[in-house]
Amino acid sequence: DDPVVDPTQVITLRTSGGQTRYIPATAPMTLAELKGLSGLIFGAVTFYYNAAVIEDATVLPVGSVISAIGNVKGGN
Repeated sequence: DDPVVDPTQVITLRTSGGQTRYIPATAPMTLAELKGLSGLIFGAVTFYYNAAVIEDATVLPVGSVISAIGNVKGGN
């Protein structure tokens, strides 16, 4: 079971490999910051937010859900 997560305090990162990371966030952050905090290693990956492709400089609001489709290597 997933832990109970308050969606108003995280940015959710889901990968095509089935992993989900809840990144604590009290303010918007860029995709680059989110990737750095995720503990994951990204190869050839396309990131999506609201069905649109996003770049490292895209600012993500708290509560958003990001999809990473492609080659993602997990940490813990």
